[in-house]
Amino acid sequence: MKIALVNSDNKVENIVVASGVEFCTSAYPELTAVELVDGMLCDVGMTYDGETFSPVTVSLDKLKEDALQEFDVKTKAFILNCYDIERQVSLSLIRTDARLDGLTNRLAYVQQAVDWVNTVLGFHFYVNDLIRNCTSAEELSAIDTDIGANAPTDPEIWIETAMGITD
Repeated sequence: MKIALVNSDNKVENIVVASGVEFCTSAYPELTAVELVDGMLCDVGMTYDGETFSPVTVSLDKLKEDALQEFDVKTKAFILNCYDIERQVSLSLIRTDARLDGLTNRLAYVQQAVDWVNTVLGFHFYVNDLIRNCTSAEELSAIDTDIGANAPTDPEIWIETAMGITD
C-alpha cells in the first residue's frame, strides 16, 4: 500500500510504502495520510500529479450532460410511478376505442391522463432548456428540478372507471 503524507497546502511531504501495517500520523498532526492506488488518490475527486493533490475539475458541459440525464430518469420515474406501462397502454386503447365509438365522456375522462402527461413533459422540456442554456455551475445548481412539486396534480384516471363510462 502506498501512503502519501499531505500538508495543508495539498503538497506531498513524503510517500511511504507500507505492507500489512496500520499507518498512523499522530506524530505529525499537520499531515494527512492518503492512500494511493496506481498513482491516484483513493478518495474520489482528487488527482495527484507527483507533487500536489488537486480537486478534479469537471467541465460545465459534463455537468449539464449529467444533469440532463439525471432529470430524464427522474421524469420517467415520476410518470411511471403514476401510470405504469400496462396502464398507459390500456388507457391508450380505451381512448382510441372511445374516439372511434363516439363515446365523448369516456374520451374526455381518459384525455385527462394524456393532458397530465403532456404537462409533465412540458415542464421536463422547459427544465432541459434551462439546463442547456446555463453559463455556470452555480446557475445550473440553482435550477429547480423537483418535478413532483412543479407538476399538476395527477387526475388519477382508472381503467375500471373509464370502462364504466358508457356516455
